[in-house]
Amino acid sequence: MHRHEEKRAAQEDWPGNHIAQMLDTACPGDPVTDYALNFQKLLRKQGYETIIFALNIVPGVRPEDFRPIKDSSVKEPREGDILLYHFSANSKVNPDYMRFDCRRVLVWHGEVPGRTVSSFDPSRAAALERTAREVSWLAPYTEAVIADSDSAAEQIRALGFSCPVHVITPMIPFEHFDAERGGELPAADLGKQLFLAVGDILPERRIGDMISCFAAYNKIYNRNSRLMLVGRCDEASPYYLTLRDYEETLSLDPGAVFFAGRLSERDLLPYFLHAAAYLDMSAFETFPLPLAEAMFLKLPVLSCRTPVTSQLLGKDALYLPEADAALSAGLMDRVIRDTALRGAMIVGAKDRLGAFTWAVQQETFTRVMQDMVGAGSVQMTMMKKKAGE
Repeated sequence: MHRHEEKRAAQEDWPGNHIAQMLDTACPGDPVTDYALNFQKLLRKQGYETIIFALNIVPGVRPEDFRPIKDSSVKEPREGDILLYHFSANSKVNPDYMRFDCRRVLVWHGEVPGRTVSSFDPSRAAALERTAREVSWLAPYTEAVIADSDSAAEQIRALGFSCPVHVITPMIPFEHFDAERGGELPAADLGKQLFLAVGDILPERRIGDMISCFAAYNKIYNRNSRLMLVGRCDEASPYYLTLRDYEETLSLDPGAVFFAGRLSERDLLPYFLHAAAYLDMSAFETFPLPLAEAMFLKLPVLSCRTPVTSQLLGKDALYLPEADAALSAGLMDRVIRDTALRGAMIVGAKDRLGAFTWAVQQETFTRVMQDMVGAGSVQMTMMKKKAGE
């Protein structure tokens, strides 16, 4: 075989338009996998034949959407090809990303700063700090970054990336928020005034501050109230044990703060529909889907102000002070009693979701990729159009 024929054969595994994605693990229902699949759908809609390469492919994903990296027949990208890599800490893909001779775009989903968890989990804090160093090593090799939120964009710039950073938020699956598909609320919760918080029980979510605010509300305004904390919980972790001890010191009634664990979409939906308000005091969040669910299902939101809550909610939330539980309790009472304010928050928040529709995200992604393609030295090959198109 002649040399130019060998080179051509080595490139056949890459899609004809020279755009591909790469991630460590493809897993059904995983937010990063879904994010990559949406990018793939948009690329194909634009006429590009593309694929996602993954180091690990969990059964359940469609095989036609993914190609295993460890497959010995997979060849490397060439100069001018565009690779979108969804960063994963400690992945074996990271050294390859630096080695590949192609145009590289880092897709950054954000990471919790180690300092936010250091007092409760020093080993995890150290691992998070190593992640920050690891991603910073990729900066000199990166032509552009796609971040999934304003918060992630702010973080990646702080890690030393001076290249263009584009924010493309995840596609919110509005079709999942069908109120007709929900289960029933347990009888014990029907007579309670519920405040709902959804997410894993971790230090960066400031669960202790949330409990402080709720305890002040419960004692001052309504003893028949309950804080529902829905999310994965390690009951042996020092953080969880500290929270339970703190709950006891506040002398709350049994069950006033309820750790519900993880709930299915069907079991969780009645709480969204019945709750008085949604609470969030996270110090750092990637794009928070439960906040979008609350907005869509007409549940007013009380949260701390962070880049991602400001991006999602703007002025259509009540922002809680981080160090004043009594003032926060007053705001919680106001959002329940002031029907005009409550109505305006609900309408405004749901209207803001229009900025996160499929059409808007498609427009942003299309513009970013067209700019990338236009700036390249290689003409991108389009799929052949069907006759008559």
